Amino acid sequence: MSSSKQKTIVYIDGFNLYYGIRARKWYKYLWLNLYDLAHRVCPEGTELVCVKYFTSWNSHPPEKYARQKTFLTALETISPIEIIYGKYSKRPYTFPDTDCRHKIPKEKFTDVNIAVNLVSDAFDPTNTHLVLIGGDVDQSPTLKFIRSRFPDKFIRVVFPPERLSDELASSADDSFMLSEEILERSLLPNPVIKKNGKEIFKPDHWS
Repeated sequence: MSSSKQKTIVYIDGFNLYYGIRARKWYKYLWLNLYDLAHRVCPEGTELVCVKYFTSWNSHPPEKYARQKTFLTALETISPIEIIYGKYSKRPYTFPDTDCRHKIPKEKFTDVNIAVNLVSDAFDPTNTHLVLIGGDVDQSPTLKFIRSRFPDKFIRVVFPPERLSDELASSADDSFMLSEEILERSLLPNPVIKKNGKEIFKPDHWS
């Protein structure tokens, strides 16, 4: 028998969440069970049908890459989380008042990937609730379009710490900021144990 509950999809802006938590120096909360977190921010009485996590591989510095790889490997043990990757590209940068040039990595495509998925999923009449965990004001036009085109959809924005945007909040039906309590209750076990018995430990830096 199919569920009669209204359906929710949760979209997580990975870097926005990461840097928001870092801004508070809450490093221990970076070891997040994103599926559990998504459950906690769903509108009450709805069914969570999908969690989409948007991120990109950052290969430098190596120690940061290693922590990200550990976390993403741990996430792969959790179902169902869909990880959607952007990419980093290196852009030339000249330091002010110098001739010193350097290539600086910049994350690309995440904003567009989130927007495309939000709009695409809004066209599905079975998805009635859309929840965005992120605070990037660039998503405001996306949410405004969905509310205009699909007034029956309910849109919630959940802001990471230090990422509040009044404009983004006004583009949604409701919004709130992630509390420390929600983050604390949404942590992965340490270690995470894969099906083959391998243990995945939280990076020491995230303590």
